Formats: sequence, structure tokens, C-alpha cells
Amino acid sequence: LQLSAAAALWVQPDPASGRPIWIKPGTLQELAVVKRRFPDAKLVVGNTEVGIETKFKNLHYPVVIAPHLVPELKVQQLGAEEMIVGGAVCLADLEHFTANVAATVDPPHAGRSALAIKNM
Repeated sequence: LQLSAAAALWVQPDPASGRPIWIKPGTLQELAVVKRRFPDAKLVVGNTEVGIETKFKNLHYPVVIAPHLVPELKVQQLGAEEMIVGGAVCLADLEHFTANVAATVDPPHAGRSALAIKNM
């Protein structure tokens, strides 16, 4: 597995320990390589649902991929007729971004979608 230093394994425990291996790719290309190598790996941005799944549902994920360092998955852009939000944008950043969009777009009614997302 060829990964950059930024995509190094967070944890590589003894497989007998039962603890997952966490991998953090730094680019889309690295994410694709890791996902091909570990097709059943769980993609995790945040940890709430995985925590519930492992603690209460007794699910086990031997390999976990945390793509939060991939720049394309952190994008927040306002286009002429659309908002583009990457899949690894945290909720606090999304709330801030949509509040700014809702407050600054002209005409004001154009910010309703952003305001609706912010208030979810």
C-alpha cells in the first residue's frame, strides 16, 4: 500500500487485539487506493454513528478510513445557482457557511435554502 506520510496509519494494532486499523488518506487518489485495498472498510467522518454501532449493535469494523484530510471533501463554495458542500465538512463549519450565505446573498430570498440547512 503506497500512501504519503500524511496518510500514514493512525493505529496499527495487533490484529488479534480486535481493535480497528484507522487510515487517514490525504488525497482523493489515496482514498481511492485505500478503498480498493479495503473495499469493506467503513468511511468515517465524525464518529457518533460508528460509536453507536460498535457499542450497542456489536458491529466490528477491522479497517476504518477517515477521509477528513482530503481537500475536495472539505470544500464549501457558493456558485451562481448552487452551494457545494463536501462530504467531510463538519456540522459546525456547515452551520457557519450556510449562515454567511443566508446573510449575504442578494436577493435575500435566494438565501432561504441556506437558512433551511443551517436550521436543520
